[in-house]
Amino acid sequence: MFRRHYDEHHRFHSTEQYRAVIDGEFKRNYPIIHSRDDPAFALLAQGSQTFASFHVNETPYSVRRDILHYALQRAHSRRLQVSEHGLGGHPETYDVTLEEISHDLHEGKAKIFPSGLGFVLEAETRAVTVNRPGAHKYAVDLMGQFRDDQRNIIRAIKRELRDENISASYALLTLIYLGYDRHKIVDILSDTDFREKMKLTDSGAEIPHKSKRSVGEAAITDLTKLLGRDLKDFRVVSRMENHVNALEYLAEKYSFSPRPEEYETVPDVRVFTPMAVLVSGVEIAYAVAPPGFRDEGKRDYIFENYGEICTTRIKTAYRRSEDDSPGPKKRSGLLGIFSFLWTRS
Repeated sequence: MFRRHYDEHHRFHSTEQYRAVIDGEFKRNYPIIHSRDDPAFALLAQGSQTFASFHVNETPYSVRRDILHYALQRAHSRRLQVSEHGLGGHPETYDVTLEEISHDLHEGKAKIFPSGLGFVLEAETRAVTVNRPGAHKYAVDLMGQFRDDQRNIIRAIKRELRDENISASYALLTLIYLGYDRHKIVDILSDTDFREKMKLTDSGAEIPHKSKRSVGEAAITDLTKLLGRDLKDFRVVSRMENHVNALEYLAEKYSFSPRPEEYETVPDVRVFTPMAVLVSGVEIAYAVAPPGFRDEGKRDYIFENYGEICTTRIKTAYRRSEDDSPGPKKRSGLLGIFSFLWTRS
């Protein structure tokens, strides 16, 4: 009897101590802002408070908007480590995406909704016309149509070569823009049927072959460096200057004969939605909860007290594709409900 009473008493006080650890983390590093009168609001605005948090459904709209503006401004800071405000693999579009979201937030057009354990701050979908090298746009279109189905992608390229709609250099650079590695590209170029169709359009081209794999792979490596990074991230627009350098490399070193139009860009309309992913209160609470916190008690306490808390800590920001190119495009009905709660409150 005494033992059971002791265990219950000890468990109660241990749980209280664990809860105090979680609550203390928020008070110190993610203070919950309820209004502009909260001291944390002024500290966040001044920049002396790195992060803060707010209740997505109870904090007044104008206060939430201002808090998120400060979050977006802070996310621009290069003083913060990537682990705190991450580029998330989208360094070329990270800053411009934050600016697009900030603009829509100011106009009252941005919305926030939960996604997994985190939150997503989303701007309005927009369309932009970018000028790409033709081979880059072709790679974008192929990925949009076939995703990662290499067999059908290669068939499509061979049809274009057979009909002489594209040249050998165009086909080769398309393979690089598709993000294929050098080993795979040399294998594709070594296929007899593929080589014959490339020769139809450029009989003098010295096409890499696996019989001299090291030479062929070295050429692909050089071309990849010339074209630049993030080739498979179609949110990034390849620079035409890089493309021209790659064409000249093929012409000078491997006797390719690019067509005149390959030195010109083509318009490409992209439809996308700027979005930022913010860390939720649940994520922070789970991260700092002591290991001894019983799972059941931890889960109930965390979701009851921090389930609708969003922090100003941004994981990443990027442009989600809404056209045929790869990328997530839809959210669940549950997310739509939370978005409704945000925009209507």
